[in-house]
Amino acid sequence: MTMLDKMTDPVIVVAIIGLFAVQLGHLVNNLAQRRNTERQALLQKRRETYFSYISAFVKLVDTKGRAKPEFQTAAAAVILIAPDAVVRRMVRQRDAMRELSPERTDNDEATRRQVELFFEIVREMRRDCAGKIGDITAEELMSVITNQ
Repeated sequence: MTMLDKMTDPVIVVAIIGLFAVQLGHLVNNLAQRRNTERQALLQKRRETYFSYISAFVKLVDTKGRAKPEFQTAAAAVILIAPDAVVRRMVRQRDAMRELSPERTDNDEATRRQVELFFEIVREMRRDCAGKIGDITAEELMSVITNQ
């Protein structure tokens, strides 16, 4: 029996194919595991960034705007890491924040709208981190954040 005959033996061919299949399966598994690990790390980073943003917003409201630099820094971090749906809601809130000014007499309505838009952002952040979310209201979220 020659070397070529030995290599074409069906048992050896099946064994070689099996080895390649096992190696390919191992490679695919490693890639999937690495991708899942990276996805989990990104999700954790988003959660931390979202928490910082929410905390900065609450501080901004509590200090009547004096914590604006901290809020802007937190917002910039969210813009870098968040999906478009979150960023779009942030743009709407930014526009509402521009409506707040000492010269206006209807700041209560502008403040209400700003808070409403903030909770739209929070709901979108929750959707990003948790997937499907329920129908929690802005008032319920506010009561959790403000402890009222």
